[in-house]
Amino acid sequence: MVQAAKSCAEADRRRRKRESGVTEMVNFYRQPGRRQRFLLPVEMSEWVSETNMVLLLLDVIELMDLAALEGRS
Repeated sequence: MVQAAKSCAEADRRRRKRESGVTEMVNFYRQPGRRQRFLLPVEMSEWVSETNMVLLLLDVIELMDLAALEGRS
């Protein structure tokens, strides 16, 4: 019963905070790389490992006939 009251009070506090427009600040700050040329790597292989499932998915999609989806006959 006490735990339920604490949980309800916490939910009410969060709701009032959200309605008041008060937002919480992030508790960390990452230093920017001022000499960084690109936001993301130019080559996808630089940020996706060779064992990632997305590479398998890309290979499967490459093997599919997508002409009907692309509007080509």
